[in-house]
Amino acid sequence: MRILLAAAPFFLLLASCAARPPAQATGPASGDAQRILATPLAETVGATDAVRIRAMAEANGMLRHCRLRWEGYFGRMMTQQRDLNRSEAEMQHIAVWHGYWLGATQRAADRDQLPCPGDFRTSLRDRAEALLRPIPGG
Repeated sequence: MRILLAAAPFFLLLASCAARPPAQATGPASGDAQRILATPLAETVGATDAVRIRAMAEANGMLRHCRLRWEGYFGRMMTQQRDLNRSEAEMQHIAVWHGYWLGATQRAADRDQLPCPGDFRTSLRDRAEALLRPIPGG
C-alpha cells in the first residue's frame, strides 16, 4: 500500500504529460525529430508496443528526475525492439519518441519538485523491470 501511495504523484504527473502535444524541437537534428514526432509511434510499431515504450520512457524520466540510472533500461528495451527485427527507421522512431516522453516527464517532475523517497525509487525500478518482461502470449 505504501508503494501505491508513493507512486500516486508519478501517475498524476503522467496524466498531465499525456495531455500535452509535443513541443517544438530545436537544434541540428530538429528537422528529423519534428518529422518523426509528427507521426504517432503507434502508427510505426503498433499500439501495444507504443504504449509499453511510452511507459518505459516515462519511468525512465522519473528515474532520471530522481537521479537514478535509467540508461540500462533504455538499452535493454532497444535490444528487445531490435530482436523483433525492427527496421532502422522504426528504431529511430522508437528512440526519438522515448527521448521526447522521457524529457517531458523529467521536466514536469523537476518543475513540480516531486520528492523521491526510497520506496518510490524502488517502485520506479520495479516498474521498469516489469515493462521489460515479455507479455504473456505476446
